[in-house]
Amino acid sequence: MDARREWVWTSVSADAPLDRSDNRTALSVIAALVAEVRPDETWKLQSLGIVFGDVLARVTGAEWVQVDDELGSDPALRFGGPDDLAFPMTMISKRMEAGEDVDVLELFRDVATALGEAQAQAQAQ
Repeated sequence: MDARREWVWTSVSADAPLDRSDNRTALSVIAALVAEVRPDETWKLQSLGIVFGDVLARVTGAEWVQVDDELGSDPALRFGGPDDLAFPMTMISKRMEAGEDVDVLELFRDVATALGEAQAQAQAQ
C-alpha cells in the first residue's frame, strides 16, 4: 500500500511539500487526480482509493486490516466489529470503471456518514 500512497502524493505538482496528514489536502489531491486518470487505469484508481481510505480512517477511527478469502487478500477498513468492513481501495475505481462521474467530496461525505451511523448502531447494541 505504501507504493500506492507514494504514487498519489508524487503525482501532483506543488510549490511546497504537501501535508500528507491533512484531510482537505488529501481529498483535493485525490479529486485532482480523478480528473486525470482514465477509467482503465485500475492500479492508479485503486491507489487513490488507498489515500481515500487513509482519510476515512483518520476521520472515523477505523483501522486498516487485511481481509483474506478464496479470491485473495485485500486491504479493508474495520470500523466496528470483525465483520464491519469497508473497502475504500475500490470505491473510486469501481465507480469510474462503470462510467460514473466521481465527486470525491460527495463520496467522502456519504461514506463517512454511513460509517459513522454503522459505528453508532454497533455501539448501541
